[in-house]
Amino acid sequence: GVVMGLGYLTRSAGIVSLVALPLFFLIRRRWKHAAYFAAAMLPFVAGWMTWVKLHQASSGGDPALMYYIDYTGYQIYNVSFSDLHLLLWKNIDGLVWAFGSLAFSRISDSLFLKILAEVIGVAMISGVIRMVRRGNGLAYGLFALGSCLLLIIWHFPPNERFVYPMFPLALAGLWTELEHLTAMLRAGFQHQDRSQRVAAGFILTAVGLVFGACLVTQGYMDAVFMPEDARQYRAYRDAQREAYAWTRQQTPESALVLAQRDPLFYLETGRHAISRDRKSTRLNSSHGYISYAVFCLKKK
Repeated sequence: GVVMGLGYLTRSAGIVSLVALPLFFLIRRRWKHAAYFAAAMLPFVAGWMTWVKLHQASSGGDPALMYYIDYTGYQIYNVSFSDLHLLLWKNIDGLVWAFGSLAFSRISDSLFLKILAEVIGVAMISGVIRMVRRGNGLAYGLFALGSCLLLIIWHFPPNERFVYPMFPLALAGLWTELEHLTAMLRAGFQHQDRSQRVAAGFILTAVGLVFGACLVTQGYMDAVFMPEDARQYRAYRDAQREAYAWTRQQTPESALVLAQRDPLFYLETGRHAISRDRKSTRLNSSHGYISYAVFCLKKK
């Protein structure tokens, strides 16, 4: 309970543990353990929520401020009952894609690669269900179930970073499903009917190609994509040095600035910044909001 309380302070989604793990103990008829766990974790949750309530600034209904300081308000602002079915459809799709992308790296948003990733994601989920039905991983499975329910109703489509806490369970589920598939293929190869043996060979080849592609995409991510991504970010940072220096010299410390990467802008300049819209508004893809904000300040 103490460990999960600390986990909750690190990542707010850890609050799922306050329901999932006592439920696990209750299913096992371990009443005292459920009470002990809840009693140990609850002070962390209650303490943090109380502190936030006492220190939270008012968003005034401004979406940009709600994004940072009022998750519940931002959820209510974005999600209505009339479009709930679309939200669920999109988020379930994103969740399965995110699970599959843990193995089949998302190097492209093409439909074909997405389908391959989602096949792996479905296999992970199916394997976890199979594993729990056998009596293994129930506590982790309940935590994952609660986390998934939270993600599919959230206003932001889940991606890989949202499912990292379930990564070990997803891999265990994938392994379990592969064991089940291996048993089926072994029976298929031993079948007297030639068509069954051919079908088993075809399935084995397809599975081999998919997991070969997983290795290729993982290698590409490690050797090419991530180093290039880091290089581009360094180049972006270096290109903004002049803008950062100008901001420090020409603006008062109380200045408020619109910046695409607002935390980075604050670290580099000491000026408070906010990103008005991270997704839909693109003022200039090469220079971003920082150059635009400095331009506006100069004009002013």
